[in-house]
Amino acid sequence: QPTPPSNNKSTWKAKLRARIFRNIELSITTVHLRCEVPQNGLSLPFHSCKQQLDQRAFSFGFTLDSLAINTATSTWQTGTINFDAIEKPDPNNSTTNQTFKVLEVKGMSVYWDDNPPLLFA
Repeated sequence: QPTPPSNNKSTWKAKLRARIFRNIELSITTVHLRCEVPQNGLSLPFHSCKQQLDQRAFSFGFTLDSLAINTATSTWQTGTINFDAIEKPDPNNSTTNQTFKVLEVKGMSVYWDDNPPLLFA
């Protein structure tokens, strides 16, 4: 019996979506985000609190040397992978229907400085 056309379309879309997700990889290098607040930089005109707010300058930030998300096999091997040749779907093995990604982060740090030399005034 032929399958209804809507099933063929949804199967095709699911296969396309799985293939795209399986092949997407991401690489980010050398990131530095910094936020600086000068002295009295948090003055809020609508603030009705009777307490005096601490108005010292401060800065905080985030640095990252590299971040990579790569596709891997079920044995966590990365690189150029031909999934059609090495992993035939096996109904008895659930790992052949899964996609594996490896996340590698190098040199990540978060900082807070409550007495900063302000880089921008």
